[in-house]
Amino acid sequence: MSSEGNEKIREEYMKQPEFKGYSIAHCNISGFKFAPVYDTQDPAKIVGTSVVFMSESDFGGSMPKWFIQKFTPGGLYDFYEELISATKALHHL
Repeated sequence: MSSEGNEKIREEYMKQPEFKGYSIAHCNISGFKFAPVYDTQDPAKIVGTSVVFMSESDFGGSMPKWFIQKFTPGGLYDFYEELISATKALHHL
């Protein structure tokens, strides 16, 4: 992974005209960490996956209520529930 070239992309993005009714958000850092969860009785057996999500963003203005609800803990909970369901569906293929 590399951040090479990101500054040029950001500079080009910031040159765009402002649009009335919109805010520019900056995601300073964001990422997922997936790690296996091992069986306590059999350390060689994987029984699940631990998922950690971290994000630090600056939304730079007021956001619509629907947007805030999408990215607050409740919205993220729904996202993870969908991710778990999709993963289980793939596992059964």
